[in-house]
Formats: sequence, structure tokens, C-alpha cells
Amino acid sequence: MEDRKSCLQIHVAGAKRSGKTTLAKGIFTALRGMNLRPVLVDVDDVKHKIFGNVTAAPDSEESLRIQGWTLSAMFDVIVPAVLTAHGTPIVAATHSNHTTYANTKRISEDFGSSLKFLLLEAPTLEEAALRAQSAGASDLSDMKDFSNPLVRKSFVDAARRVEESYADVKDSQVFRLKQGSPDSMVGVALEFILRESG
Repeated sequence: MEDRKSCLQIHVAGAKRSGKTTLAKGIFTALRGMNLRPVLVDVDDVKHKIFGNVTAAPDSEESLRIQGWTLSAMFDVIVPAVLTAHGTPIVAATHSNHTTYANTKRISEDFGSSLKFLLLEAPTLEEAALRAQSAGASDLSDMKDFSNPLVRKSFVDAARRVEESYADVKDSQVFRLKQGSPDSMVGVALEFILRESG
């Protein structure tokens, strides 16, 4: 795999409605002109392409099963395929446990890729609700109706899981990104991504 040593993979992680897809799209646009061949791999988009319109409630047994299958497709097939084709995968997913984080590390080791893992600070419940309300018709998230107590609980639980999962992670490949304007978040993320790895 010597010809893959210069490849890069970027993961955008965080609670639901933390701005992962918006940030990933901003990074994609910025890297497109840098000869890095970025490919956006968004969990909601992949899920929609495989399963169509999923109506299962967030965190229900059906929703978690579909999410698991989607993540398997991303980590076992799509991301390796992008790296094999010398592209730069920009992966947007919650990464709310150590299993998905371990998968990013495994892929990095298998491909000799440079890993840049962006962990987004969770927004407040109020901010998440506002983002859901202002989302366009093309929004594929299952976190749309924050008047629903199940959706609010799912958001709070996801934010807690992410925080607990990464509380003890000390890794130079992981960058904790605070909430801000989309442009400022992209700018800070790019500084980290383009910084030479030690």
C-alpha cells in the first residue's frame, strides 16, 4: 500500500444537529480546489440512498438497526473505496461510541492515511430545535420535530453519549471544535486539517 501513504481521511463527528453536514460540505468546497479529490460521505445521505425514506423514531430498535447497517456500509465499503481511488473521504456521522472511532483508526492504519477527526461541540437544545425548524426540504435528518419529546430526548442522549465517549480521548488526530458561525467553523477546521501531522 505504499502508493496510499499520502492519503487523507476526515471525519466530522458530534451530536445530532451539531452542524456536521454543514461543516463537511464547507470543507468539501474548500478542498475541491486543492487536488485532494474530496468525497462527501454523509450518514443521512447514505442511509437515504440505501433505505429510502426511513420513518422509524430516533433511537427506536428499527432506527438503531438501520443506523448500524448504514455505518457498516460506510466503514467497510464506501470509505475504503474512496481511499483506494486516491480520494479524500469527508465523513459526517455522529460517532457516538468508541466502535465507530476505532473504525476510523483501523482504516487509517490499513491505508496509511492521515486521520483528521473533528469533534463538534453540541449545541444547546434550543439551538438544535432552531436548526431543525430552519432546515430545508432536502434535510434528511431524523431530528426534525423538536416538539416531540422523543426527538428532544434523542438529542440530549446523543449529546451525552458523544461527550462521555470522548471525555478521556487524548489524541493529536482529534480536534474539539466549538460552535460558531458556519464560516468560522470551516476556517478553524481547515487550519487543523491542513496542519502537518507529526
